[in-house]
Amino acid sequence: MIKTIDKINFVIILVIITFLVSCKNESIEYYKTGKIRKLSFFKKDNKDSVITYFEKGNIESIELFLNKMKNGKCIYYFPNGKVSAILNYAENTQQGIFLTFYENGKLRTRGHSLNGEANGKCYIYDPYGNILEENNYK
Repeated sequence: MIKTIDKINFVIILVIITFLVSCKNESIEYYKTGKIRKLSFFKKDNKDSVITYFEKGNIESIELFLNKMKNGKCIYYFPNGKVSAILNYAENTQQGIFLTFYENGKLRTRGHSLNGEANGKCYIYDPYGNILEENNYK
């Protein structure tokens, strides 16, 4: 499962970077140390995507926007570089499949959201990959 997640993560990042290169304008914020804190990309004066960084320089999050609202797949990272969450948004509301992970890279939760609320089956795993809970939300 982890290798599949790593491959999916790689492909997602590759697509996002390719997409970002096509953006016309960018804004850069820095930490006091001079390292990049946030890169914001714009198309026609609308925020298109944002990449935030931890102070040590590794990526903290990649978020996509449409009409100034989170829209699409957003990826969040632990300071160690492992993915902490993959969330989907539509008009600034969490929608669709969500995955969260332990810092060791193992799956923590897997579920579906509708209008920002858990919907349908949601699984919670222990750090070894065993199901701890199975909940059904409506």
